[in-house]
Amino acid sequence: MTQHNALAGPAIQEHPRTLAGRIVKALNRTPIHIALAIIGLVWLAPTIGLLVTSFRPRSDIQATGWWETLSTLRFTAENYSAVLGAQGMLQAFINNLIISIPSTLLPLTIASMAAYAFSWVKFPFRDGLFLIVVALLMVPAQVAFIPVHAAS
Repeated sequence: MTQHNALAGPAIQEHPRTLAGRIVKALNRTPIHIALAIIGLVWLAPTIGLLVTSFRPRSDIQATGWWETLSTLRFTAENYSAVLGAQGMLQAFINNLIISIPSTLLPLTIASMAAYAFSWVKFPFRDGLFLIVVALLMVPAQVAFIPVHAAS
């Protein structure tokens, strides 16, 4: 009498390849990856253009397109020094970091402690509270702000 291992599951049997299986295998190869790479580059082109333009002098930006930069290779950091220094964006950037880092780490820390409690600690009304939390996740934040907007 043989003993069946329930964790191993049934044995996987090889089935003969069908026409559909061969087509799927052919599509999973190089041509689809090349097409996806081309689509990705086209999708990234505006972002690359903005990055290249940010390092070009103002006279070059007004005279030629960003793609013509490869022939001249005139790059400068004057645009960044003007924005960060003279226009006060450096302080705004630092303020953004001061607000965004704690406002990300604090909820993540509290949520991880709550997840631990929901997983391992048995307490009264645990299932009901968990259902309320999951139900509130389905409410968009914009809907939650409607009463606040109506009262002002």
